[in-house]
Amino acid sequence: MDKQLLVDYTVFEVSPQAINESLTQNNGKLIVSGVLQRAEAKNQNGRVYPKETLMREAKKYSQEFIAERRALGELDHPDSSVVNLNNVSHNVLDMNWKGND
Repeated sequence: MDKQLLVDYTVFEVSPQAINESLTQNNGKLIVSGVLQRAEAKNQNGRVYPKETLMREAKKYSQEFIAERRALGELDHPDSSVVNLNNVSHNVLDMNWKGND
């Protein structure tokens, strides 16, 4: 089976106050929250994923990557699904559902 890179993005809106609070409360680390994926809605690739499918994949991602602190990502959707460690910009620490988000 060929693997395809999923390209989607959601802008994280963080205020200067939230940045200062996060840095103060997290030993200088900036922690932000936002929507990683939305079920039952068209994404930037024009695809609509059923919530059941995303829930299954999110569970696997949590167990295989987040729990092992390997949920790394790069900015600006690289051409490859392989994360270049020189370009890591973030590490997903937790993931949960809020409605279809």
